Amino acid sequence: MRARKSAIARRFRATSAYAPNRTPAVVVCVLMTAPAIFAVILALTSPGAASTTPPPATPLVKKGSKPRVVAAGRTMRVTARKVHRGNILVKGGHLVLAPGSKVVGNIVLRTGSTLVVHGGTVVGRVTGDHARRVRMTKAKIVGGDVRFADTASLTLRQTSIRVKGGSASFTDNASVTLDGSTITVSGGNISFDGKNSLTVDDSRLAVSRGSLDLNDDTTVVMDDSKITVSNGNVAVHDHADVVTRKSTLSVVGGNLVLSDAVIMKERDCVITVKGGSLELNDTSELALEKDSTVTVEGGSVKKAPKAKLTKRGRSKVVTKKRPRRKR
Repeated sequence: MRARKSAIARRFRATSAYAPNRTPAVVVCVLMTAPAIFAVILALTSPGAASTTPPPATPLVKKGSKPRVVAAGRTMRVTARKVHRGNILVKGGHLVLAPGSKVVGNIVLRTGSTLVVHGGTVVGRVTGDHARRVRMTKAKIVGGDVRFADTASLTLRQTSIRVKGGSASFTDNASVTLDGSTITVSGGNISFDGKNSLTVDDSRLAVSRGSLDLNDDTTVVMDDSKITVSNGNVAVHDHADVVTRKSTLSVVGGNLVLSDAVIMKERDCVITVKGGSLELNDTSELALEKDSTVTVEGGSVKKAPKAKLTKRGRSKVVTKKRPRRKR
């Protein structure tokens, strides 16, 4: 037995002498049993062992997957810091998103439904038809179209809506309130059609490569807010009634157009049109009150015979030629 141990020791010393820089891991492998060595070799030579390519990403919402249905009298809650992946169809029930929660998918509200979002996020489209109440506070909506029609009450407080390649449309909603909120649309329109009662306070509407449309019998009261439209028009049609106070309206690369029997009253407001014109068509009326200013740069003021442009207080209309670009 001792002779055998001595032989092993001599063999180990001889191996170390010819390979002094070998790592301790190699030494350990010499002392491992045959089955263990076979297992290590099998693991290292398996097809996926040396691959560094990550597996393909799983789609957020599987195409053709069935939505989660919230029936009348039922409530679905997405709790704090939880993520629901998939579409949600609310058929008369209640959907509640808690602070820090997220829905990755589309939300569809049917007749009598309720949506309450407090500090949650929706990545996808949000649409409602004859919903009873939609209330969002400190919420975020990112993704496709946002559409609400015939909603009894729609309130957005400190909420951000960002739509890319789609539109935000509001039709025949009894009450729409934007308080400290932002709606940003790129490559689409923001439109209010039908009989909307819209109240905007300390909020921002921004459209790029699209238009802002106020149509039909929409009534707008706006305070301390900002509207910016680039490469598109602001169009107010039909019998819309707009009153803005201490707000700004900027149109770049488009026109501000009032048509039909529209009445638009500006109090302590600033309107700027660059690269376009101010058009007053039909019997529309633009009333500038207190210290309001309209500046048209690179365009003109066009007024139909029966249209009205009135100025009170220190209000004024200024037209400027578009400055030439320096070569």
